[in-house]
Amino acid sequence: MVPLVLRAIVALAWVGLSAHASVAQQPVYRQQRQRDNVHLRSDCRLAVQVLTHGQPANKREWALWRISGCDDSGPPVLARMWREVAADSASVDEAIYRSVRLRDRRVYDVVSAIARDRSVPAMKRAAALHLLGRWAQEGLSLHYEQFFVPGFESVERSGVIHQGISDDTQYEGTQPLPATIKADVQRLARDVAATDPSYRLRAAAKLLASSLSH
Repeated sequence: MVPLVLRAIVALAWVGLSAHASVAQQPVYRQQRQRDNVHLRSDCRLAVQVLTHGQPANKREWALWRISGCDDSGPPVLARMWREVAADSASVDEAIYRSVRLRDRRVYDVVSAIARDRSVPAMKRAAALHLLGRWAQEGLSLHYEQFFVPGFESVERSGVIHQGISDDTQYEGTQPLPATIKADVQRLARDVAATDPSYRLRAAAKLLASSLSH
């Protein structure tokens, strides 16, 4: 049984989630475009070079920071990052952090495919669901790691803590996300919740689908 204190926290978390989801539809902000800024184009060329070929190696951290501001050349690099990223929390957290601010169809298609693919490790798929949720409803955080802690059984038995993100500024890439993204992600989450063999992933997907209903 879930202790009463944890039940109370879970109940408050769900109340907070409902309130947050109803008011936190943050705007998608504008940023500088590569086509309009010579300096940005030069920076983005170097960032792509570093993240593709590894040189100069001392520029990697800078390139990871810069690539999310590259609205045209950044998405293919981020899509490749998602294909290749290891299925551990540190690695997928990095992929989420670098991808979430740049809303582009080229990254979205790869991340959606990962979320559906049963041959991909469950933690990586849950991280993909987390990112899709952030794009579908700015400020929404699935906190996917909670479904992979030792002893987790189900949302009902283990409880779940959910806290939104107050600063979730996002920018459009040159190939914007579909206007139907919220409905599309909710449909994907419902399918995973209903059919996936991993109980941890089913729980994560169920929470995401429910959150997007508010």
